This record gives sequence, structure tokens and C-alpha cells, in this order.
Amino acid sequence: MTASADARKPIDLVIASAGTGKTTRLVGEIQQAIDAGTVTNSIMATTFTNKAAAELVERARAQLISDGKAGEAAALLFARIGTVNATFGNIVSEFALNAGRSPVADVISEERQARMFAISAEVAIARHADAVIPVAQRLEIEGWEADVRR
Repeated sequence: MTASADARKPIDLVIASAGTGKTTRLVGEIQQAIDAGTVTNSIMATTFTNKAAAELVERARAQLISDGKAGEAAALLFARIGTVNATFGNIVSEFALNAGRSPVADVISEERQARMFAISAEVAIARHADAVIPVAQRLEIEGWEADVRR
């Protein structure tokens, strides 16, 4: 979670097994951040599963509503709370055009992964061969291209 720019809070990492109170702790952290003046939709929290992300949003919103903060509970729907992949995927898409990239990001199917990797390896070998060959020769490394392809 990050707070507003003028009152940044360090990033917390909460790792624990199931049933140890991670969600309760994160709900408390969200509540404290909002109480400290953090703009609700600027909060970020990531989880590893969609189920955990949905539970976190549901419980944090319920707590805010019970505290009489219905507006903040509604704004929490626009916070960056979700799985690591979804949250950072959304950020990449949102700022892709600024970086000169397409905002469309697709997950590569397993069928295409091997071919895409092979193409990438060949590009890397071609691009860096002139620099790698003298080093490989000096170190008496043969077949470095095969190692890159693997």
C-alpha cells in the first residue's frame, strides 16, 4: 500500500500461511491509511489469488461502511487491489502509451511460448554475438549459443 505523495508509507510485505490473519491485517492497514488522509483510490494491495483479492476488498469496504465512511467504501472499488498479475498488468496497460508500447497485453499461450522463446533467443544471439564470442573463446566455452537457446 502506498499513501499520498506527501505522506508515503513504506511498503509492507505480509507473508503467512492460511488462517493467520493476513486479510484482517491488510483491512486494518487500509483503514489506517484512509484515516491518515490517504486518497482511497490511490491505495494498492496485492494478493496471489482472485479469491483473496475479492475477500480483501469486501472486508475493507464492510469495515469502512460500518465506520460510517460509505464514500470511501465506494472509492475503494477504484483502488489497485487485486492479484499481483492483474494489478501490475493494469498499471502496464494504463501507462503503456507513455512508454511507447501497446496497451494490449496478452498472456502467451503455452503452445506459442516455445516458439516465442526460440525467436527471442535467436535475436539475442545475433545482437550480442560480437561481444560474447571473444569472451567465450578466452574462457574456452564452446557451444554458448546452445546454452542460450536452452
